[in-house]
Amino acid sequence: MSGFRLTWVSTVFLLRLFVVLMDDSFRDEGECQKRQIPVSVFVHDPEHPAHEDLVWLAKETCRECPVQAECFLFGMKNGEVGVWGGAWLELPPETSTDKP
Repeated sequence: MSGFRLTWVSTVFLLRLFVVLMDDSFRDEGECQKRQIPVSVFVHDPEHPAHEDLVWLAKETCRECPVQAECFLFGMKNGEVGVWGGAWLELPPETSTDKP
């Protein structure tokens, strides 16, 4: 019989996912908090002259973060913009606030 079998690994993953989608307390454990890096490094205008450098710094900070997955999932679920969990997130073009 083939099909999905719930293992302890998938159970733990699903429980962590549920907690992340409901709670943002993971932020207290983030590497960005430990290093006291300003939010402006992670969330800024892509037209900023130092955009590439800021994204690089943010991603480097996320690389060793113990809550990287939780942060990324939270950013995706809530439609956040900027670097979340080591990835640059943007609004889809149809939801952009820019007017033509």
